[in-house]
Amino acid sequence: MKTAGLLDRGVFLAMNNMRTGIHEFDNVPAIMAGTAGGYFKTGGRSLKLPSGTANNGILIALANALGVPTTTFGHAAYGGELAVLRG
Repeated sequence: MKTAGLLDRGVFLAMNNMRTGIHEFDNVPAIMAGTAGGYFKTGGRSLKLPSGTANNGILIALANALGVPTTTFGHAAYGGELAVLRG
């Protein structure tokens, strides 16, 4: 019987919105690994999100994947979950 590994059950997210020395959300580099039990589609994908995409959508997806249902994070004008991350 094959057991699930850590990245099959969990998720790792690394982001930095201070790459130029000021807080910003445009073109923020992010690395996400793991499927959170199949919630996220991974497998070597690389996504380039449209310019101006707020990182709030990533954080909403992360909360939902971990069992904390939410539709907003921070200011609601930044939108909801990034559906492109889902499996």
